[in-house]
Amino acid sequence: MQSQEDQTSEHPFDNREEEYRGESTVSSESAGEYLKPYEEALEMHGPSFEATLWVNRETQIQRFDIIADMLDPTGLRLLDAGCARGELLHRLVEVNRIPKCYIGLDAFADFIHAAHELHPEKGCDVILETADFVRDPTVFKRFSPDVIVFSGSLNTLTQEQALSVVGKAFKAAEKGVVFNFLSDRHHPRFDKQDTGPARRFSATEVVAWALEQTPCVRFRQDYFDGHDATVCLKHMKK
Repeated sequence: MQSQEDQTSEHPFDNREEEYRGESTVSSESAGEYLKPYEEALEMHGPSFEATLWVNRETQIQRFDIIADMLDPTGLRLLDAGCARGELLHRLVEVNRIPKCYIGLDAFADFIHAAHELHPEKGCDVILETADFVRDPTVFKRFSPDVIVFSGSLNTLTQEQALSVVGKAFKAAEKGVVFNFLSDRHHPRFDKQDTGPARRFSATEVVAWALEQTPCVRFRQDYFDGHDATVCLKHMKK
């Protein structure tokens, strides 16, 4: 979910074997503050592209491509944390980087229902579940993922919260994690940009933290003039 830039057309989805586990929509009483922007967007737009808080589909696709380049999910168990409508899977199918199993988690059942109805053209096993991974990060281990991806789904968290979640995900993933965030080391034209409800993180602090977890770190922020950055943490080969 989320960023500040994106707009192209809807992409219908399909899969070979799908497990649907969506539950009721997160209530305003139970939703954490980090979920409130999505809750409000869903109330306004329904489970549409606009409710994901991405601004434009083209830049969303570019972010997906960078994620796949940094840690290729082909043939792996991929967990998409904050999957919204599951558009990451559609893009992976488009570029023939199909995972063995796609696990989509989102805190909102409305998004899970939408992902359930959108299907990629080529098959892979699909599991869709309503889950708040910030509140309950133990959900990561349940699916034995090879790779865990966060694309925009950390943006409404504080930097401390986000890195805590990524750290738990890294321990649960067999091969590694990839995540993106809005960088504070960007082109000056973004200085006065209102990113709300997304928060900018310190690029240098995030990279320093990543290197404390593993020496196998990749970092990129060359794709939108520093507007945001992508980090990949990989486990060392045994």
